[in-house]
Amino acid sequence: MKMKKSILKKMHEMPMPMKKMHPHRKKIVFEGVMVSLPLAATFVWYSFLILSSTPVAGAGARFAPSKIETLVLFILLFIVAYSIFLVFEIRHLKRRWDKAGKK
Repeated sequence: MKMKKSILKKMHEMPMPMKKMHPHRKKIVFEGVMVSLPLAATFVWYSFLILSSTPVAGAGARFAPSKIETLVLFILLFIVAYSIFLVFEIRHLKRRWDKAGKK
């Protein structure tokens, strides 16, 4: 009888299989993906612009500061600024994730 009780006790101590994700956590994941999409799309667009630009005579002249197009510079600045914003937003989402797990 003791053996059965110890086996049952061990079974209750085993981790349960993954349960469905809490609805609040699903919402947090969705928000994280939606906030990250503009950065991914802009990065793809920036890469496309850089790779498809016409070659300029001279190896170093292509990316010289005076030769950078305004659109490329604007997109680069947007990527940097939005990346900084994302760092803070992901920290905020992480805090919400932890709170949703405690409930």
